[in-house]
Amino acid sequence: MSFSKNRLLFAFLLLGSVSTISAGIMLTDPINMSAEASQVGTKANARDVTINGDDYASNFTANGEGVIAGNTATLTPDQQNKAGNTVLNTKIDMTQSFSLKGKVDLGNKSQAQGGADGMSFIFQPGDTDVIGKLGGAMGFGGVKGSFGFKLDTFYNGDDGDGYTADPTFFADSDGGKPAAFGAFVNGTTGVADTLDETAQQIAEPSNNEFKDIEIDFDGTSRQMTVTYDGKVWDITSQIGTETNMSFAIAASTGSFRNLQQFQLESFSYTVAQGTVKSHYVDENGQTIADDVEQSGDLGDSWQTEAKVIPGYTLKEVQGNDETGYYKANDQSVTYVYTRDQGAADVTYVDDTTGKTLVTDDLQGNSGDKSEYTTGKTIKDYEDKGYELVSDDFPTKGLTFAPDMQHYTVHLKHRTTPVNPENPGEPGTPINPTDPDGPKWPEGTDKDSLTKSVTETIHYIYEDGSKASEDVIDTVSFGHELVVDNVTGEIIIDNGWSKIDKDYFDQKNSPEINDYSPNKSEVAEINGITPDSKDVEETVVYTKNLTTPIDPVDPTEPELPGNNAETGEVTGKNLTQVMADQKNADSLPRTDMNTTSVLSFLGILIAVSGVTGYYAFGVERKD
Repeated sequence: MSFSKNRLLFAFLLLGSVSTISAGIMLTDPINMSAEASQVGTKANARDVTINGDDYASNFTANGEGVIAGNTATLTPDQQNKAGNTVLNTKIDMTQSFSLKGKVDLGNKSQAQGGADGMSFIFQPGDTDVIGKLGGAMGFGGVKGSFGFKLDTFYNGDDGDGYTADPTFFADSDGGKPAAFGAFVNGTTGVADTLDETAQQIAEPSNNEFKDIEIDFDGTSRQMTVTYDGKVWDITSQIGTETNMSFAIAASTGSFRNLQQFQLESFSYTVAQGTVKSHYVDENGQTIADDVEQSGDLGDSWQTEAKVIPGYTLKEVQGNDETGYYKANDQSVTYVYTRDQGAADVTYVDDTTGKTLVTDDLQGNSGDKSEYTTGKTIKDYEDKGYELVSDDFPTKGLTFAPDMQHYTVHLKHRTTPVNPENPGEPGTPINPTDPDGPKWPEGTDKDSLTKSVTETIHYIYEDGSKASEDVIDTVSFGHELVVDNVTGEIIIDNGWSKIDKDYFDQKNSPEINDYSPNKSEVAEINGITPDSKDVEETVVYTKNLTTPIDPVDPTEPELPGNNAETGEVTGKNLTQVMADQKNADSLPRTDMNTTSVLSFLGILIAVSGVTGYYAFGVERKD
């Protein structure tokens, strides 16, 4: 494939019914397009027309780079990578003869001078508004059933997308350089295949010279003859039995370029009648009755009708309406039938709203068993927050009967209570199996469903310093809401309730030595509600008033007859003194008792004074 011809080329892509062009080749019948084309001024039963040059623009449509001015169409400017065409607005009746006369300007440069690509005259059985393949396909590639003639000014030595290689003879037949040539092209299979046996060399483009061309077709012998630049091409073997053909004149450039134009002198042909085909199919698209084809002059009205087909009932009409007007392109009406059968329906009802969720219509031959079950649909609704109430569909399956059968499945909205123990998570799916379904609404999280009232008691001294740790008590309340799992709405508000208690019990003030609280207790508080304010109490401790006792310095007694050293009086010393006194037999007995008593009293006073002094000093808080 040459780089030059790998460019856009406007042509026609087959979308209509296609029969054979070459004997022995059968093609499929793609779906028709319903594009309208312009109409010439024909009359019923008088479809023979002659278009003169001045009628070019009113009977052809230019596409791409194509421009029609007067009797001349510029298909490509002398620029790279351009493509254009002109398309006849009606189809040609190929059962009748036609004659096209005009002039062709292929440009001013040969391939060796940078010129390309050439011009094509394309006939194809599809609609008039389709576009075909690119480059070397010359407008034939990709158009099944296409056929025509080309003036090729660029040699393609290899197969490419939508075309086969040009005849090797023209690779270097112009003094060792590629030569321009004319040939018929068969595009029956959608691949542009140059018919080598019809190829003849033509003069290279020069000076934008317009040269005469004439294409004649004999509707009886089905021979096509092309006369150009003093040479004649004719063919019959490749022309099939197609009765109506679309027609286009196309050209393109690639990296090589030329100004390429076509000048119309006259075109005499018979306008093809429009056709409407009625198809009769079942729901699977299978034909159940023969097609009916109608033809008529363009603009005339037509009407189709359904057939009565035993064992079937008409379901719908597809495609065009049953009435219309003939157009250049084929039209079709498709009647779709269903078999006569038993019928049933299953209705799913939302008991919460009373509305029908969906109704499944079931059809089948009477006596046949349906494969339908309600399980999947019920599961789908349960995933969306519903719960099953009842299902009267037969548990062993449905058998179709002549009479209509009705079944009902009842469902209701599942609801979920939310509270501090079972909160929601706003913004997340209520139903885990339905991630795109309703979300938990605001106010259903644990924090929103919980309220607390706090009692705080502070224990301080008069100077504000802490006397004891605070005592904190809390009363908590929970809010319960009921959420609809289907809609995500809050449908019931059960209000607030205590979680364990609704009061603050009595709090006794702690005891602190030498201090007294201004409140011996904080009384019990009853009737706490979610709207109650927090409670804060302060207990103040004041120092107890006391009378200080002055200590008496003790005088160490001197015991008669005792050589004990003076020092601190202790219990041990006292015991020792008493023992010594008891054993002093040498002392006079009369004086001993008196002295002993006085000494003992003195010691007791001294010990009491010392003990009182230290005790008072330890207990006193400075």
